Amino acid sequence: MFLSEKETSAKAPAEPSLEKAVERLEEIVSQLESGEADLEMSIELFQEGKKLGSGALRRLDKLERRVRLVVGSDGEELTTRDFDGEPDE
Repeated sequence: MFLSEKETSAKAPAEPSLEKAVERLEEIVSQLESGEADLEMSIELFQEGKKLGSGALRRLDKLERRVRLVVGSDGEELTTRDFDGEPDE
């Protein structure tokens, strides 16, 4: 039996918000740069940072795709443009 998307997402741990992920990444970088963590802890911190970074990039990609400007053309036809101002092709 397959789980529905809703059931699957309910069991998966929630990713931290983008702001929380960046905050934690800054903490990790600070800890690694301090040199106080032993090798094993440094590797664990690095792995956590890599996972957080990947999640943050995925989230940024999704947000970037959602950021669209609705532009009216003489009040008739509505078109969308990428946030950078380049028209969609």
